[in-house]
Amino acid sequence: MPVSIFEELFLDMSLRRLIHDPYKLLKAMRLEAGHILLDIGCGTGYLSIPAASIVGDRGIIYAVDISDKYLWKLELRAAKLGVKNILTVRTRAEELDGIPDNSVDRAVFMLSLHHIEGKEQALSQVRRKLKQNGLLMVYEPIASRMLGHGTEPSEIIPLLRQKGFEPKLLEKGRLFWTALLAPV
Repeated sequence: MPVSIFEELFLDMSLRRLIHDPYKLLKAMRLEAGHILLDIGCGTGYLSIPAASIVGDRGIIYAVDISDKYLWKLELRAAKLGVKNILTVRTRAEELDGIPDNSVDRAVFMLSLHHIEGKEQALSQVRRKLKQNGLLMVYEPIASRMLGHGTEPSEIIPLLRQKGFEPKLLEKGRLFWTALLAPV
């Protein structure tokens, strides 16, 4: 599902940080120095760039998107900031080509899962990429509260369980829901 013009404008708004504090989300997923993070649907690097400072020189951020334009913008931003531990990867979430199996400490779908047509296949791929002690965070709009734009946790959580994840945290806010899941 393509990104709407509204969403594209929202991606680069500074106001976005008030709604979705990237450092708060990264703290909630327990991201630490030396970790390898898989940011699926990274866009222009909203989470990837702050995450790069947390994981430090020993860590790696795999910033994955299908948009050359977004990856190019992310690469420019990272270069301007002197960030060297972000590896941009142009691949579909259903494939995750270029990401080694059992190598990722943390993975995240931030406002991106609802854009993925093959959710089952994407979740299977993420499960293959995560280490056994890894964690997956899903942060999504609640479709029924966003005029159908987003996902419903009541549909996604059973799918996540089916694909080998167990919820450790599930929070449902007014417009967004968050889940932190561990591989089983």
